[in-house]
Amino acid sequence: MKSEEIRQAFLDYFEERGHLRFPSMSLVPSDPAITTLFTIAGMQQMIPYFLGREDPPSRRIVNVQKGIRTVDIDEVGDDSHLTFLEMLGNFSIGDYFKRESIAFTWEFLTQRLKVPVDRWWATVYPGDGEARQAWIDTGMAPDRIGETSENWWDQGPVGPCGPDSEIFYDRGVEHGCGDPNCRPENECCERFLEIWNNVFMTFFQEETGVRRKLPWNNIDTGMGLERLTMVVQGVESLYDSDLFQPIIRSATELAGVGYRTDAATDRSLRIISDHSRAVTFMIADGVIPASESRGYVLRRLIRRAVLRGRMMGIDRPFLAKPVEAVIDNLAGYWTELDQRRSRIIQVVAQEEARFLLTLSRGLSIFEQLATEAERAGLGISGRDAFTLYDTHGFPLEITMELASERKLSVDRDAFDDALREQRRRGKEGRRYVAGGTSPESYAAIAEDNEPTVFRGYDELRTATEIVALVADGHPIPRAEAGDEIEIILAATPFYAESGGQVGDAGAVRADAGIAEVLDTQRPIASLIVHNARVQAGVLSVGDAVEAEVDTERRLHILPHHSGTHLLHKALQEVLGPEATQAGSLVAPDRLRFDFRWPRPVTEEELRDVQDRVNAAIWANLPVRRDTMPYEDAIGLGAMALFGEKYGDLVRVVSIGDWSKELCGGTHVAMSGDIGLLVITSETGIGNGIRRIEALAGAAAYMHLVAMRDCIHDVAEALETRPESVLDRVKQVTVELRDTEKRASALTRRVARMEADLLVREGIAVNGFTVVAHVIEADSKDYLKAATDAVKAQIDRGIVVLATVVEGRPAFTMAVTSNLRDRGFNANTILREAVRPTGGGAGGRPDFAEGGGGDASDVQAVLQTALDIIKRRAGE
Repeated sequence: MKSEEIRQAFLDYFEERGHLRFPSMSLVPSDPAITTLFTIAGMQQMIPYFLGREDPPSRRIVNVQKGIRTVDIDEVGDDSHLTFLEMLGNFSIGDYFKRESIAFTWEFLTQRLKVPVDRWWATVYPGDGEARQAWIDTGMAPDRIGETSENWWDQGPVGPCGPDSEIFYDRGVEHGCGDPNCRPENECCERFLEIWNNVFMTFFQEETGVRRKLPWNNIDTGMGLERLTMVVQGVESLYDSDLFQPIIRSATELAGVGYRTDAATDRSLRIISDHSRAVTFMIADGVIPASESRGYVLRRLIRRAVLRGRMMGIDRPFLAKPVEAVIDNLAGYWTELDQRRSRIIQVVAQEEARFLLTLSRGLSIFEQLATEAERAGLGISGRDAFTLYDTHGFPLEITMELASERKLSVDRDAFDDALREQRRRGKEGRRYVAGGTSPESYAAIAEDNEPTVFRGYDELRTATEIVALVADGHPIPRAEAGDEIEIILAATPFYAESGGQVGDAGAVRADAGIAEVLDTQRPIASLIVHNARVQAGVLSVGDAVEAEVDTERRLHILPHHSGTHLLHKALQEVLGPEATQAGSLVAPDRLRFDFRWPRPVTEEELRDVQDRVNAAIWANLPVRRDTMPYEDAIGLGAMALFGEKYGDLVRVVSIGDWSKELCGGTHVAMSGDIGLLVITSETGIGNGIRRIEALAGAAAYMHLVAMRDCIHDVAEALETRPESVLDRVKQVTVELRDTEKRASALTRRVARMEADLLVREGIAVNGFTVVAHVIEADSKDYLKAATDAVKAQIDRGIVVLATVVEGRPAFTMAVTSNLRDRGFNANTILREAVRPTGGGAGGRPDFAEGGGGDASDVQAVLQTALDIIKRRAGE
């Protein structure tokens, strides 16, 4: 079977069994409750359903979820680790449970895929007799079912959790540790390959460590398509399947090498194939290379793949070919890859070209350092690694990877010390840019040149001249491709970061070269500095250049800055003049406004603020910019920011007659150009400081489109119209409560019927009745109901009941009120009875609950409780 047939067989199998097919989430989680950098599993979108916070569109769901796992990046290159994977999952929300889930697993693997039954082993959580029996019922031999405490799943100290059961493929003793009796739970070798995990999601763990039952029993399963394909196709490793071979072939053709001929080459080919897959899907989902967060992971993967190509002798840009092979191989199912093909290839090619410039120089310097270290019998010092990183832009992880290939160590502690020292110096009164230029160096440049003329209020492209270049904190006469530098121009349209508005980006072009401007700063009053990377050719001091701002980026900044002014004014109108600005961020994709206010802003107040801002936007007020003496501006009522220093002449930005602020930033021409402003959150960030985050212009429109799509999806799931969603939710909530009431009444009724039988089997102890039994119960709620029902039927006595719920013992004890004066305390007795098994108990004198220990200890606890009762009764 081809991998695409295996994927489809999985979906078909579960759809035939009443499962609704769910689409994959984006690799970039949109739900703020998901805190992982990337989506890693299909169950992440199921959590609201598991917790009972949202109603699922179906109680049975199946999907194929794309995922990125970054923890094993350095391990990729062996036979088994991946960064990108397709996770096959079936889910039950309060529907089927262990027996059915395990039966599905077995039937799909052995009957639908026809993998021989003698290849399979399983493990369960200790004491999970139900899961063990479910495997036996499929036909698996009991001696192939092991137990391990590793079969417990959670997502961290807080969140849903529960026992799980895994099924393993036996690759044969030739892949083992030499012990023919080796088992999966030993985890000692590569003989057994974990294929599918069935998680029985039944608990929620609080911060205190206490676990409470979820509203219903859930099933969450996960199986990597890559591992399953390896098994079904009968190949030696993940990389030998048809998911990877087309990508590997594209790389071998480029490098002129073969696969499975040389260990080092094979490792490089596996890294290129895995990283090409991850890179392709990340860019398709909107991630772009950057120096932090998701963008940094993408950049690192591209760099690792490019480095491996260079190590195989590929000395030109090549990564677009393996990426195209990924698209060609997987776009049949993942259609977004073909739709975004040109964008994916463009981003990869640009990032590869940038890195190759750095790589050539860095590899040459690394080779010198490594050769010296080998001669001296030492590793690479942290200071040398830091110089590679700081001066030449050579990433630390590349240094460490290359060093590892040559069996050399890198002093990471010393590297971190050097990095901390650089950051410490950066905090001592200067803004650190490429090389960390000091204020004194900037002052010396300023002495030799006229102040930079800013023309960015009126134009976005300026013909000008390079008056200075700086690298590593020192002036230089010229810079070449790959250099990271600071450029000072005679005049510039680039706005330098100030007043919360981010600095402009764009390009500086000369006849002999071009530089990409990444950021713009004003380290001292008279200089505007462009932090840049030379992309091609050479730039020299004195060159005539064209400086051009990234127009689209600037146009997205403008509505956010003008929107910030309107937001400030509206807050003061709604809350009062004490609501003054404490900080802000004005970016192309959002704005952030911090203000002084002693309490959370209410929903009604926020709505009022938002309405006032949008009323001002739709009034299409003119935006004026006037320069005047500071005193005149204050006299006109312009707002000045507390703590900000202003000169004798200030710039006043007025939006109609409604808003006036001292501001040097860039703004729209008319308030209507903002289009729309939407407040997305209001939070507290410190003592007396609140923060509002909002979107304006195109960003606000895209947010509303996403919200509209969400409401339509919700309406479709609820089988109603979008405008009727709230009424439908209320109706469903009422129905759910009625159902819960009926279920609770039925539980009590069944418990009363069982109580009749239990009371008849009670024993007499010195004038009162003791009922002590193990009963069948699917929840602690039923155990408690049965205890109450028995107690109601005896005039004078004690009830001790026990059961096993999800493989864990549970106990209850009740004492009638007329026995408490004789010293019978349910809390005390039950706690003493469970203590020998390692369990615990708590409650009141008339009723207590307990648990813990092993399921096999249930009868022993009951007998201990009975012995304590008899002893205290004088028998």
